[in-house]
Amino acid sequence: MSWFPDEVSCHTWGGPEFRFPFTEATFREDAKLASLPTWALVGDDGTLAGFGQFYFRVGRCHLGRLAIAPNSRGRGLGATLVHELCRQGGAALGVGSFSLFVVPGNDRALRLYRRLGFSPAPYPEPTPALAAYIYMVATPPSHATLRQAVRADVREIQRVRRSVRENRLVSTVIADDEVIAAIEQTGRGWVIDDGGRIVAFAIGNAVNGNIWALFVEPGYEGRGHGRRLHDEMINWLWSCGLKRLWLTTGQKTRAQRFYELAGWQNGGIQPNDEILFEKQAP
Repeated sequence: MSWFPDEVSCHTWGGPEFRFPFTEATFREDAKLASLPTWALVGDDGTLAGFGQFYFRVGRCHLGRLAIAPNSRGRGLGATLVHELCRQGGAALGVGSFSLFVVPGNDRALRLYRRLGFSPAPYPEPTPALAAYIYMVATPPSHATLRQAVRADVREIQRVRRSVRENRLVSTVIADDEVIAAIEQTGRGWVIDDGGRIVAFAIGNAVNGNIWALFVEPGYEGRGHGRRLHDEMINWLWSCGLKRLWLTTGQKTRAQRFYELAGWQNGGIQPNDEILFEKQAP
């Protein structure tokens, strides 16, 4: 596992008892791969992009040993990993409260967990060995669920579309009927529903492979919603038998960076000054 090249990074991830340098055998033993539910995020090419575990600890689903591959960071995968572990762990353990430990100074992880609803809390049992760590809890880290879009969602979809900071003029010329046709006739749509409020949506065209829309409401960015929608949408489009997906977006935007990090290929500047992005079937 080349993600942890030194003792400090290994102990930050695996805890002070994790042996370093490790062998495959000691890694499996210290990570308790044989006894703990262990999950992985896998890229389109089959490479390991993320890793995490969960187990029952002092009344909560506890997340442990969370890691994203160094070359996959900055793509929203950390939020995706936490969401999926909480979803799977909460269902498996029958709890709705979650916890994790963070090493002080791991500011990037702290920012992510705070965005996802985790807050520092006293550890409920006297455990001197854990005094050096920050204990964080969430109940739950997010109420957000991903589901297929339906006609009744169109009003909220339009609200999210009008709220975004980029490509704002386009939203004024998209009629409700066009959205309905896009999710019922030519393709399919998905939404992130956060306690009854739609905060993000995506729509893909199964006829021509176009990513018709993918937007996240300001204030709900940085939580992995865009990446969850993206992955659900392109997996469905591939299942439709498409060989090529494409989209256009503005230059020097968050969207451009998002698609670059998600592995899309830059097809060049188009006559309307937008960038063409393409993705070939795996």
